[in-house]
Amino acid sequence: AFNVVEHRGVQWVVDAYYWGFNGFRLKDLLSKNGITEKSLQAPVATPKPGTRRIININEFPKIYNPKLQAPMCASAFL
Repeated sequence: AFNVVEHRGVQWVVDAYYWGFNGFRLKDLLSKNGITEKSLQAPVATPKPGTRRIININEFPKIYNPKLQAPMCASAFL
């Protein structure tokens, strides 16, 4: 998972775990070519060679409720 913040009308990706997305524009990451050396980046971005892109964004939240599946575990999730 990552966060998207909007700054001055531009949506930027903030990703604390993957340097490859952090500090790049969401529209570049979602584009067919992904980010390249010519892509705009925030000062916090780590420029590295190679193209990276996001192929699909899943809708969240995905909810798992163990109370509905395993009554024996229900006491741990009260």
